[in-house]
Amino acid sequence: MPLNLPKGVSHPLGNVMLNQNIADLLLPLVRLQPYLASCNVYNNEHIDLDLDYFREGLIPLDKGNIARWCGYITGINPNLYTPWLTVEPDNTYADIIILARSHRYRNVVISHSFLSRYPNLKFVGVAAEYEDMKTQIPQLEWLQVEDFLHLARVIAGCKFFIGNPSFPFSIAEGLKVPRMLEASFHMTNVVPEGDYAYDFMFQPHFESLVEQLYQS
Repeated sequence: MPLNLPKGVSHPLGNVMLNQNIADLLLPLVRLQPYLASCNVYNNEHIDLDLDYFREGLIPLDKGNIARWCGYITGINPNLYTPWLTVEPDNTYADIIILARSHRYRNVVISHSFLSRYPNLKFVGVAAEYEDMKTQIPQLEWLQVEDFLHLARVIAGCKFFIGNPSFPFSIAEGLKVPRMLEASFHMTNVVPEGDYAYDFMFQPHFESLVEQLYQS
């Protein structure tokens, strides 16, 4: 699927939203969900309801809540306060803070360098994102996952999750684990809902929330 990006904005997949490699990483997680009968890569089958229709320009995609967009197409109002992803947690990460930060949708006033004071930090994401975060947190370790089911199991079992608007945060939101969102000033379409959900825009709040979650 083609992706038209604004000038100066990059995406891990270049100029597409989804490719075969990402589909292969995603399918094990999606197929595990009990409310789906099957999930496969599109192969010219008849489509009764196009869930991508929200991209046709009717909905302002930089506002509202991205998790509700498909609900506008289906006419179904989702209950976003309860988990909508189910996986077996990997409890070997019970004392680990999982961190993700994509290059897009960052908050320019936020620094992660204070996290160097905390032990047991692991980063999930692509290599370029990891190398960038390592400049702020030198001891940060990179966790390379086998697929997105593996990623979900890690997040489900972790102490808590920190991320900006990105795919790993979507997993944390779907699982309803303790999670913190680095809210973007210019893209306000990710809204944490339910228990253990926190978001922040300013550094003092970020540092205070991390301390609260670490001590809990």
